[in-house]
Amino acid sequence: MVKTISINAFGCNPNFGSERGLGWIWVSELSKSYDIVCYTETDSRHGIESQPKLPNVEFVYVNISRLGHRLIYNQGNYLGYLFYIYYQWVVFFKSLFGKKTDVYHHLNMIGYRIP
Repeated sequence: MVKTISINAFGCNPNFGSERGLGWIWVSELSKSYDIVCYTETDSRHGIESQPKLPNVEFVYVNISRLGHRLIYNQGNYLGYLFYIYYQWVVFFKSLFGKKTDVYHHLNMIGYRIP
């Protein structure tokens, strides 16, 4: 039986490098051996859907609003963390009540800081 892995990849976009590109590479490579449920931000949807569909992958998009997206990627504005905390709670509840998985992996966003 194939295991199912849930991946929390805030950034997952094949059209970018760095964290967003890393998210895409992890999901695409793991999908060759496992069923994947990938939680990511809604802003990545266009890039993901512009690529051929990955086998064994279900993307779950979390909407944090345009303002939230801008604040999170503006790495000097601590208000963005409020939106990131919201994103994490939504992912938590969607994964808790969503498809049953064998492994849960938080992939990115890296560098998240809360005092």
